[in-house]
Amino acid sequence: MKQPKAICVFCGSRVGNESHYVGAAKEVANFLYNNNCSLVYGGAAMGLMGAMADECLRLGLSVTGVLPEHFNTREIAHDKLTKLIKTRDMHERKYKMYELSDSFLVIPGGLGTLDELFEIVTWKQIGIHNKSIAIWNYKSYYDGLIKFLEFTQSEGFVSGLDSLVYVSSDLKDIFKKI
Repeated sequence: MKQPKAICVFCGSRVGNESHYVGAAKEVANFLYNNNCSLVYGGAAMGLMGAMADECLRLGLSVTGVLPEHFNTREIAHDKLTKLIKTRDMHERKYKMYELSDSFLVIPGGLGTLDELFEIVTWKQIGIHNKSIAIWNYKSYYDGLIKFLEFTQSEGFVSGLDSLVYVSSDLKDIFKKI
C-alpha cells in the first residue's frame, strides 16, 4: 500500500466568529481522507485545529500533532492523536512540522497561522525546501493578505511569489497542486 502523503495544515486555535469555519476545517479533513493523506498539525484540541483533527481521527486517518511543552496542558493538547510530539518551543515546533510534511496547506487562522505561513514560505524562498505551499482562500478570508503580498512584489521586495505559494478558493484545485 502506498504511504500516505503527509500534509501539514496551519490553521486557527480558535473557531472564529462564524460556524462555517469549523465546517471548512472538517472539509479539509475529508479532502485529506479522499486523497490518501495523513495530517500533521499543531497538536491542539481546540479551535479549527481540534475540529480538523477530530474529523481526521473519526475518518481513521493518521494524525500527528506537534506541540511546544509549555502548551502541553489538559485544555490545549489533543489526547487522542495517533502521535503527539512535544517540542521545546515554537521554533522547534515549526521545524518538526516541516520535517514531517510533504506539503503545506494554510486555512483560516490568526497570528500563529500567519507566523507559520511566513516562515515556511521564507524557507522556500531562500532554498531550504521546495515543498508545495497552498493557501485556501476560503470565503475570501485571505484577500487582504494576498493583496498585500502582491503589493510587496510590485514594490520589488518579493519576487516569484507565484512559485512560492499557490492560492485558490477551490479546495479541490489545491489538492491537485499539492
